[in-house]
Amino acid sequence: ETEAADAAYRELMLPGDDGGEESQFDADEAEDVLSNALANLASNHTAGSTLGAESGDGGLSWVESDGRVRRLMDGPGSDGGAEGEGGMLQNYDLAYNLATYLLASAEARDSSHRTIARNLLVHAERSALTVLDEEEKDGDELAELRALAESEARPIRCNLALA
Repeated sequence: ETEAADAAYRELMLPGDDGGEESQFDADEAEDVLSNALANLASNHTAGSTLGAESGDGGLSWVESDGRVRRLMDGPGSDGGAEGEGGMLQNYDLAYNLATYLLASAEARDSSHRTIARNLLVHAERSALTVLDEEEKDGDELAELRALAESEARPIRCNLALA
């Protein structure tokens, strides 16, 4: 089941029927597919698992070999800063799921991956809470936004504690 889901996500990321090199999705949709693929890998990871590691890239899964994921690991993950203004991530779910996967599979990685995961989670939490930095809102709307932001940040904080 997990392998079938991984294969389905991988197939979704293949170039479109027009023969071009780009995925059939726009950038946001492609990041959502990658985020879901990482969530699948993280939630089904067991120590010693080789799921998705057949890529020939030194044991990396196809998701970890994706350029967008590599940029996250090399940028915000290395604490080289996040995309956009003020270090905010456009897709904090992707960063969160990548960090979760790195932590879940930490037994097969060197300690630098735990640092990358922690840095990604710090940026993801900051990005999840950006709604609180919005301009003036009325009391009810601000309370609603604050509750939403806090609910988005809770699982990120749990993984930060793990990291």
